[in-house]
Amino acid sequence: MRDDKWECQIHKRMGRYRRANLVHHQKPVKEFPSLALSRNYEEDGEEKRNLISVCRGCHETVCHPERLRKAAKLDEITVERWD
Repeated sequence: MRDDKWECQIHKRMGRYRRANLVHHQKPVKEFPSLALSRNYEEDGEEKRNLISVCRGCHETVCHPERLRKAAKLDEITVERWD
């Protein structure tokens, strides 16, 4: 996060500022455990960043939208029935 000056890189791409408090792995750790602590990786001969600094909101909505769908299902209220 020090390399990114504690700025959310997703907000920065949109020309806005938000303080970063998490680091996101571009390549998932479960699939690429050898890259877990790597800052960069190579793909198609091009060096790309593996770790980017993000705020919590971007991490959940942009990086892991599947978590929001799962949480929404848990929040559904069961209709009370008096049969």
